[in-house]
Amino acid sequence: MASDSIGDLRMAALSRSATREKSRQIAAVSVTNLRWLLNPAVVAMLFAAGCQDKPAGNQQASGTASKALPAQEEAQNQCEPVLASIDDIFQLQRLGRTTAVRDGVARLNDWQRLCGPEDEAARPALPPEVEKLCSSEQIKALSERRFGPRDGEHLRDCLLERAIARYAVGNTQNELEKITHLFGHVVRSVGLISEASRELPLTPYEIYLLGKGTAQDRAWIFINVLRQMRIDAVLIFPASADVNREIGSEGEPFLVGVLLDDQVFLFDPQSGVAIPKKSGADGRKPPEGPVTLVEAATDSTVFQQLGTGPRPYPIRAEDVARPIVAIAGDTSFWSGRMQALQAQFVGDRALVIADPLENGKDGSPGIWSRVAKAGGEFWSSADMRLWSYPETRLARHVQMSQSEEDALTGLMRPFGAYKNVVTNPSTGKTHLVEREATQDPAGDKEQHPDVHVNVRTTAGQQMRARLAQLSGDFVEAIRTYTEV
Repeated sequence: MASDSIGDLRMAALSRSATREKSRQIAAVSVTNLRWLLNPAVVAMLFAAGCQDKPAGNQQASGTASKALPAQEEAQNQCEPVLASIDDIFQLQRLGRTTAVRDGVARLNDWQRLCGPEDEAARPALPPEVEKLCSSEQIKALSERRFGPRDGEHLRDCLLERAIARYAVGNTQNELEKITHLFGHVVRSVGLISEASRELPLTPYEIYLLGKGTAQDRAWIFINVLRQMRIDAVLIFPASADVNREIGSEGEPFLVGVLLDDQVFLFDPQSGVAIPKKSGADGRKPPEGPVTLVEAATDSTVFQQLGTGPRPYPIRAEDVARPIVAIAGDTSFWSGRMQALQAQFVGDRALVIADPLENGKDGSPGIWSRVAKAGGEFWSSADMRLWSYPETRLARHVQMSQSEEDALTGLMRPFGAYKNVVTNPSTGKTHLVEREATQDPAGDKEQHPDVHVNVRTTAGQQMRARLAQLSGDFVEAIRTYTEV
C-alpha cells in the first residue's frame, strides 16, 4: 500500500515536471514566433502577402511606392552630409581663417549634382516688364544651374545679414521700433565716405567688416538685413520728367522706403536719420518713429524742417508724390538655383537666400508683385526699376584686377594683428613673429624629456575679435579686443 502511494507520488511529480517543461517549450516557441513576426522584413512580407487579392493595378502602385521610398531616403542620406559640410564651411568666424568661400562653392555644386532639381523648365517666366529691365548677362545668370564664386559670397553675406538682424533690432516687440533701431545700427556701423573715395567694388560683408561705406552701401545693407526679417524695402528716387533716366547716379538724393503694415516709412541713409514727423502747431514733440510717404507727400513742411535757408533739404514733397521706385537685389537672390537651395534653409538653418522677382508656381507673389501692390496711389509697375548698384558692384568684385586684389589685401592686412615684436640681440634688428614669445623648456630634451609647451598663434586675433562682434558674440569680442 505504501509502495503504491510512493509510486503514485513519483508519477505525479514526473507528470508535473513534464508539464512545466512543455510549458517552457511552448513559451520559447511563442517568443521566437513573436520576434519573427516583429521583424520588419517579415512585417513587410506579410503586408505584401495581405495585398495579394487586390487588383493588379494596385499591386504595381504599391511596388512603385515601395521602391520610391528607399530612393528618397537614400537621397536624403546623401544630401544631409553635404548640407552639414556647407554649414561648417560658411561659419562667419571661420571664413577667411580656416575655411574659404571657394570650398563652399564646391560643396554647393555637390549639392546641386546630388540633390538639386533635375529640371527647371517648369520655373515661372519673368514678367515682361521685368525681363526688359534685365541685360542679357543677367538673364543668363538667372538661368545658370551651377553655383559660382558670386553665389558663395552671396551666401556668406546672407549669413552676416541674418546675424545683424538677430541682435541689432533691440529688445522691443514693435516691428517699426525694430526697424528704426536697425537703421541706427547700420548708420553707426558704416561710417560715411564719398563715392569718389571708394575705388574698390566691395561686397556687403567687406563693407561691414571695414566699417566704411557710401550712402548706397548703407542702403544696400539695411535693405538686405530687412530681407532676413522678411520685410520688404525699396529705394525712392525723386520724380523726373525723364522717366527713362539712369537712376542712382553719384550725388542723386534718394530715400529708403520700408513697406510695413500697408504704409511706406522713410529713411535717409545719406543724412543717417529716419525722416521725422513734423512737430505740432503748438510746438509739441511729434510721435516717435519715421514719417510715412503719405505724410511726406502731402505736407511740404516735413522735408523743409530738415534744411536751412541756404541749404534746403534736397527732396521736396512733390518729388515723392509720384517717385521712381527701385528694387534692391542681384541675380543671386533672383536665380533659380538659389530658389531650389532655399528649401533647405529652414528650421535651425532658417536663412533667406532667394527672393525671386517672379511669382511662384503656387501663386505666391514675388518681390516685383509685392512692391507694385504696395505702391497704391503713389506708384505702379511702370514707375518701378531694378537698382543696378548691387549687381554692378558684385559683377566687378569677381573680376577685380591684380592691383585691386592687392589693394583689398592691404585693407585686410591690419586684421592680421596682433603679432609679437622680437629684437635680435646680435644684430639689433626687430621683426614680427606670429607666435607667442615664450621660454620653452621642451628644447632641452635631456633635462625635460617629457615636457612639451604648446605655443599659441597670435596672428589674426584682430580678425577673430571683429568676426565675433559681427556675429553678435560681444563677450568674446570684448575679451579678444582687450587682448589685442
